[in-house]
Amino acid sequence: MGNCATKVLDVKENNQLVLNGNEVECKLNAIDDSVKIIPIFGETRLGKSYIMNVLNYKLENRKEFSLCGFESKKGFKSVTRGLWAISSTSGHSSSSSFLLCDTEGAFEVGKSNDFSAKLLALSAILSSCLILNIAKRISANELNFFNAFLSHANFENSNKFNELIFLVRDWPNSDEFEYGLIGGNKYLESLDDDLLKKISCRFAKTQCFLLPYIGHEQEINKKYSQYYKVENEDVQIEIGEFVRNEFDQCCNMFVEDVILKVGKSYDSKLVKERLKNAIEIINNNENILVFDLQKATDEVLLLQNQNMNMSEEIQHLHHELNSKDAKIENLKGQLIDVKKKRQEEKNFFEEKIKSMTEERQKQISTLKNYFEELLIKANNIANNNVRRKWVEKIISDVRKLNNGNEDLENLCRKYEEKLENHKNSADFWSTIGDFIRDFAREALEILDRILD
Repeated sequence: MGNCATKVLDVKENNQLVLNGNEVECKLNAIDDSVKIIPIFGETRLGKSYIMNVLNYKLENRKEFSLCGFESKKGFKSVTRGLWAISSTSGHSSSSSFLLCDTEGAFEVGKSNDFSAKLLALSAILSSCLILNIAKRISANELNFFNAFLSHANFENSNKFNELIFLVRDWPNSDEFEYGLIGGNKYLESLDDDLLKKISCRFAKTQCFLLPYIGHEQEINKKYSQYYKVENEDVQIEIGEFVRNEFDQCCNMFVEDVILKVGKSYDSKLVKERLKNAIEIINNNENILVFDLQKATDEVLLLQNQNMNMSEEIQHLHHELNSKDAKIENLKGQLIDVKKKRQEEKNFFEEKIKSMTEERQKQISTLKNYFEELLIKANNIANNNVRRKWVEKIISDVRKLNNGNEDLENLCRKYEEKLENHKNSADFWSTIGDFIRDFAREALEILDRILD
């Protein structure tokens, strides 16, 4: 909202409050964290808009003096309509954000008390600290009106409103009670009024601040001439400057001693919902002067807590979802690693099998050539003992290629038995070439099956 005031709500027929939702949401998004809500309420034409502009200027601690934001001008007609707000970020050691709210003046001719009560109710429900703007002294009129719609609220075992500050403007008796918070609280205690005590007990904290008068040159001169007894125009101007400086210093004290020490703050993202809920509750009560305002406050707080719980629940679900997503990503990574490892193992074994197959084929080819050479040699050997050694060597060489194959082992045993049974037979040795040839043929058939 910056230095430009935004209309937060308007008033329609039958004094119904209407929220300017889109504009409020847009402006509240500029506030990153929590915000303290400071509304002002009081009788029309008592300078509420002016003092809120002063507070905005003081809060931001700007070097150049300027009073801008809420529309303010002299005259008897009310300027502010509805409720307007400005966001202000403290330029002091505290970096808190504030939402300063200016309300339409109460007790205006032609306006019902019900309308003023609705604005006051809304201000009380929403506020971190409610400023009650009063001229010169706290009177029974303000207290009676303020108590009228609070008197029916049941405050036993329920939350109180936050803070209330009576801002007494143009305080005339600084010699009795000094300007500022200390004098104001002493003045509040001195009243000893039962109605005031009833109102105070409805708030977590109730204080009073006395603010000096600021006005036209001639009014200032008239007020202070009895003390200074001067008619010199230059001296009169100096007196006027003195009064304004006193007012300025008191405004600084009000910001430092009251506004910056306000405790309650609200999540800026929930302020719009808080406004919406409060307006709905207030509009649904036909006569706000007798409705249970504390109950309405409790309802708003309940709705706000429900929203906060939902936000926490959503955050928790987001956290769980992110955690599960991380686990899924981790499992995906592990799966990729396993697939990669299996592919590497598969490639290794395929290469191994290929290498072994090529080696086996090479051995069989060599064996075939070996058998052919043996057949030639066996036919040319005349000595049976030498022939027998050649045959035994052939069987032994084939057994070396066995690698656990049962068929090849059985073949070797078969021909070893045959050789043993016929070693003394002359006919056997005459056909030794056929023996070797048959053995070679069967061995090669088995080796071919192994390779297939």
